[in-house]
Amino acid sequence: MKSNGREIRLIEPSVALADDRPLRDLTALGTPGPKAGFKLRALPHAGESSLSPDRFAASAFPAPIAEGRHGTYLISEQNIIRKKVLGHARGIEAHPPEAHLKADNWERIE
Repeated sequence: MKSNGREIRLIEPSVALADDRPLRDLTALGTPGPKAGFKLRALPHAGESSLSPDRFAASAFPAPIAEGRHGTYLISEQNIIRKKVLGHARGIEAHPPEAHLKADNWERIE
């Protein structure tokens, strides 16, 4: 995003470099890699075909497979953090609906 020809940097570079699916080349910011041992991913909500400016979701998941025991974390526009140990470090593709979060035992972090 640019303003007056200059980039507006709304995200700390180390957070942007932890994005496992960046929309553009970030190597000018540094070396891509995990932040505090986690990769980050912006997520659509399950079943949505287009993004809405009123909704967001993101996940943090352990960088190496061996670290999969630490769990995957989710947050959405509802500002609720949830955690689940998935047993892998691949992350998830979409923020699950509330019913699935409960049925799949995603722990709510207070």
